[in-house]
Amino acid sequence: MKTHEAEIVFTSRTMNRQQPDADQMTKSVLRGRIAEGAGSLYLIFSAAVPEAGPADYTIKISGDGREALIRRKGAVPLRQPLFVGTPAEGTYETPFGKLKTEATALKIESSWDRETRSGTAGLIYEMMLEGQYSGRFRLDFRFRGMKQSTDDGV
Repeated sequence: MKTHEAEIVFTSRTMNRQQPDADQMTKSVLRGRIAEGAGSLYLIFSAAVPEAGPADYTIKISGDGREALIRRKGAVPLRQPLFVGTPAEGTYETPFGKLKTEATALKIESSWDRETRSGTAGLIYEMMLEGQYSGRFRLDFRFRGMKQSTDDGV
């Protein structure tokens, strides 16, 4: 799998129609890696989870825009598959135990230009945590590759 070191601008928005005053937005500029393989684009980076600590992320987005996977290790681990229009179960680990999640993607998109080594990706999904609505999440990524590295089995 070819990987590229990259600068990633990551914007995360959380909107909760039941508690509009709890809406949040964060924006980070991070160093990470972009990988392509098996018909998917991978974003690999580390970022701080607010009020929890550091975490390592792998975001896998299928080339057809129908599915994605969010995997977070470290602070509050998360594994959440996403399918457009179809609910998918996942897990969210807290200091108090593992919780069941369910998310339905509203939009999954990505673009990658090999020549300029730049692109964008976006995920919009609604999530339930232990059966309770936790909000609509919008993750936007803009990235620019710095240099190419060789196959590394990501």
